[in-house]
Amino acid sequence: MFSGFGTYYYDDGSRYEGDWVGNMRNNFGTMYYKDGEIYSGSWRDDIREGRGTLFKADGNVIQGNYENDVPHGACVYFTPAKKRKYTGEWFEGIPKCGVYEEEQGPFPSLKSVQDAALLEGQTKQYSTEADLGAGATARAKALASRITDQPEQPLPDIQILMLRDPEGVINEALRESQLDYLRRRYPESDAHAMLSAIERGDDINEVLQQASK
Repeated sequence: MFSGFGTYYYDDGSRYEGDWVGNMRNNFGTMYYKDGEIYSGSWRDDIREGRGTLFKADGNVIQGNYENDVPHGACVYFTPAKKRKYTGEWFEGIPKCGVYEEEQGPFPSLKSVQDAALLEGQTKQYSTEADLGAGATARAKALASRITDQPEQPLPDIQILMLRDPEGVINEALRESQLDYLRRRYPESDAHAMLSAIERGDDINEVLQQASK
């Protein structure tokens, strides 16, 4: 039975690196899926639950709150290839309402989103504040503030970097997840020294065993 920090290689080529409790993925870890997707964030009993970042195979990114394995609540959706960002509220994996921006500036107004097609640029249905009710723009800005202010599991700020260096952002997110794990178990100086050893290529399980002696 797996408990603690470890790496598991699945038969289909997927890989998980992170915390285990009772033979299931729990707390914090990174899952490398066979289709190229990467999820780095919180887990509960093998389900993505809490704060996390999903790097999709197509290069897009969903960062925010996950519930029952899908985005739910406040999230940011990045489309690096088109330099677009959607900040808003999700319900059971579906974006519902928020602010949609391009790198050079925001779109004309708040918009109501009914499905993920809008995020891919397949539809252009803008809604004005009059359509959505008074105060809609203020509510959307409040959603953006909620996302960046959530303290439970700090994640790398990828709003600007993601548009220019997706590989660097992924590496930094994985580095932060490992450092966070080490900080929760060892003194700060030891945590950094252990991470340096891991980045040099030392086996992570051997590093942890040496630290426990």
